[in-house]
Amino acid sequence: MIIETVSYVRTGGIARAFVTRVVAAAARALRVPDDRTIAVVLAGEERMKRLHAQYSGEATVTDVLSFPAHEAHGTKWPQRGEDAVALGELVLCVPQIVRQARTHRVTVREEATRMLVHGLLHLLGHDHGKKSDAERMYALQEKIVYTISKS
Repeated sequence: MIIETVSYVRTGGIARAFVTRVVAAAARALRVPDDRTIAVVLAGEERMKRLHAQYSGEATVTDVLSFPAHEAHGTKWPQRGEDAVALGELVLCVPQIVRQARTHRVTVREEATRMLVHGLLHLLGHDHGKKSDAERMYALQEKIVYTISKS
């Protein structure tokens, strides 16, 4: 898997090598084909507010946004061809992740792992709009976070 990370803020302990390791481990756990690519953006609050407002109509800070590449093509999963390898892009709001880590009394790395896995699950088509879907998604998320934390 090819993982490209761009940072627009002080990373708060979320280094590019850490992002690469976590996303690669989560992708292996989810059996994502090796030829897929993902971009991860580490952003601050203002960038996240703008993106959140632009794409979901809410001008608030959120922890992670997922932009699946296949949605741009109107398909359920990336198709064979020029864009077949792109899964999409994740945008993580570093200050929000730091706050959530404090609130949940976990390390920044654990919360960042959780948000990277959560975002990857969204890129793969998982959703938490319905209670039953949320239960499945969060259970899978926590299983992967636990596995990564033990590796």
